[in-house]
Amino acid sequence: MMDAGAEGPGFWPWVRSGSSAYLPGLFASFLDYHALDHVMASGEIARVNLGAEYAMYKGDYGRTFPVGPTFTSGQREVLDLLSRAYLAGLRVFQPGETPSDVVKASSDYVKDHRSALQTDLGRAAADVLVTARPWSMYGHGIDMVEGVPRVFVAGNVICWAPEFSVLGQGFYVEDMVLVTSAGHELLNPPLPYDARALEAMKVALNRAGARDGKHS
Repeated sequence: MMDAGAEGPGFWPWVRSGSSAYLPGLFASFLDYHALDHVMASGEIARVNLGAEYAMYKGDYGRTFPVGPTFTSGQREVLDLLSRAYLAGLRVFQPGETPSDVVKASSDYVKDHRSALQTDLGRAAADVLVTARPWSMYGHGIDMVEGVPRVFVAGNVICWAPEFSVLGQGFYVEDMVLVTSAGHELLNPPLPYDARALEAMKVALNRAGARDGKHS
């Protein structure tokens, strides 16, 4: 981000796994560097959340990654369900639509696909995702978190950032969305959504780090 021209981090990056991956207590790190400190363990999933600042404007985006090389079958099913429902909501970001329209599109996707889920974790996640609670969004500007407009207009910058916990595991996905006259565009670098694509991205980063003599 610094190489691309950012002036600094928008906030101290979050890398959180296990029971520390989800609210409550997430914002305690703003006050205490060691808050929710946790040793990662294989089989957990990790929330990776970062953003930069330019001309006092803040950025914010992230994904969920496996702590080990791959997700479990249940984690993969949940993350793919979340991501596809997320993308259904993302398509609604355009002038004249409302935050409630976005949330409805996402929760409707879950309702339509719940019967195909094969794992207990996936079905438990669907029970949460059909409610409005996980589907959070907030405005971005010179403050880290700002309000959300009642109706979207061109020029709005919204972080579409659903997150939830199920059976002790926290799941999360986030992009920074600019509403345009023609619809929307993403302001953050493109990142994969699919669980297997995220696994492959992690492998590629590890290989690149090994070549450079670094650990990713």
